[in-house]
Amino acid sequence: QQQRQNFHYNHHHRNQKRVMIRMMESEDEIQKVGADDDDMRYASSPSPPPASFSNDAGGGGWNAVKYMAAYSLPLTAVLGWIVPDIVTPYFTLIFSYGIVPVLDLLLGVDNSNPINSRVLRHSRLHRYTLYLWIPIQIALLAFVAYGVGHDDHSNPADVWHFMASKWSRTHLLLGGAISVGFVAAGGINVSHELFHKTSRLEQYLARVLLASVLYSHFELEHKYGHHKRVATPDDPASARRGESFYNFFPRSVFGGLRSALQIRRRILRGELGANTKNDNIDVVVAGALVSLAFALMCFALGGA
Repeated sequence: QQQRQNFHYNHHHRNQKRVMIRMMESEDEIQKVGADDDDMRYASSPSPPPASFSNDAGGGGWNAVKYMAAYSLPLTAVLGWIVPDIVTPYFTLIFSYGIVPVLDLLLGVDNSNPINSRVLRHSRLHRYTLYLWIPIQIALLAFVAYGVGHDDHSNPADVWHFMASKWSRTHLLLGGAISVGFVAAGGINVSHELFHKTSRLEQYLARVLLASVLYSHFELEHKYGHHKRVATPDDPASARRGESFYNFFPRSVFGGLRSALQIRRRILRGELGANTKNDNIDVVVAGALVSLAFALMCFALGGA
């Protein structure tokens, strides 16, 4: 029986090695397909490509423009707040689950993909596209917080009166809260891109975004938990086979927080290395303090 177990163990690991080798070969083929001389020259170079090449090659500039379409989401939130009688207070919800799927169906599948990801990684336009989300999200948060506390339902001249809307205050506030929530979810995606960068500035920007939505623990859990345990039963961010969304959602949110606190303890004890401790200066506690500052800002703007 022991020999049989050893055989299965060795056979399993041989298969794993074969899979890894084939994956590496496939990635190598993908990098070579369609690559021109410039692509190959810069792919093998440790230094970043020059600025002109970064912004223009492979359609880098045009791709950055296409990515700007994501900013239609905060625009719908503003419109739903200021002119609800034209677009309804739930415009962001309708846009996300109604208009966007229809456009996706009409436009069809886009099979194109930038050949040289190294070019895009060093494109300033792509970086600025990410950076722009941060002031927009914070401004929208402040905008809505101020509007909640200062609208005068009896004064049509007041801009915070929702332009003399026929909608009840309950619908206006509920629609505004949903809209800000959708934009904040987009901010979590942006923060994910930023905290995977090597620049300290980009990592701090990611932490500001996460703190603004009370989700600072996500960075720690994602880097040191999810990446190591992805697609295993120990990963709260991986849905199990056949698991419903309603079971997965609370397990992911609360399980992620619990995992982040456990990882934090290990980092503070030095179990994950000195560099890890220096690069993650207690992001959970620091993030909670920044989140508190955001909450106090909203209360102050709302006149509470």
